[in-house]
Amino acid sequence: MAEHAFAAPAAVTIPIIGDSRVYPVRNVYGVTRNYDPGGEIRARAERPLPAIFAKSPHWVVSPGGTVPYPSATMRLEPEIEMIIAIGAEARGVSVAKALDAVFGYAVSLDLTRRDLQADARTRRDPLDVAKWFEGATPVSALARAADIGHPRAGAITLDVNGGRVQTGDLADMIWQVGEIVAMLSYHFPLHPGDLVFTGTPPGEIALNPGDRLHGAIDGVGTLDITIGKEI
Repeated sequence: MAEHAFAAPAAVTIPIIGDSRVYPVRNVYGVTRNYDPGGEIRARAERPLPAIFAKSPHWVVSPGGTVPYPSATMRLEPEIEMIIAIGAEARGVSVAKALDAVFGYAVSLDLTRRDLQADARTRRDPLDVAKWFEGATPVSALARAADIGHPRAGAITLDVNGGRVQTGDLADMIWQVGEIVAMLSYHFPLHPGDLVFTGTPPGEIALNPGDRLHGAIDGVGTLDITIGKEI
């Protein structure tokens, strides 16, 4: 085997509730515009397909940590989301079979440099600059599907400095877990270690250094992080 030119990056892992093992992260995907509190979209005969995006797996942050405020942005926003942890290969699977590939679930924040995202949209540029930065993906400890099942309903909330910023219910998702996994698996194969964001309920706030965030999803878990100084 050829010698590395420099030290390989350390593996990114997430703790698993009730398990001495850890979950090794491979890729991070997500879907957007997936909450419909009033039920209007879900009642339609044809639901709009969500946009799909990816984030760097190297910037997943374990629970309880501090996330540095990213450079080059004037508006950092959090999005509370349930994240799916894949535990088996899923390649072109049906909705009926998709849940077989799910290892578990966690509470996560899709942190976004919103001003850079808006600028990129205006210029019709790729949106990667808004999603890829150090600490962009805080994730709680994983709850195994074998222990909690596959959540379809339950409150999802985000508090910043003790004040409620986002609130919703998993039942408000336009596309549920099995549908999201099946959809993504037709675009590219999903593998053990892949994480999938499922969208965020309404509510927004601009974060500042020193802010304390507490996210919670009934039946899944909680996530606490602090926004640190700008890097």
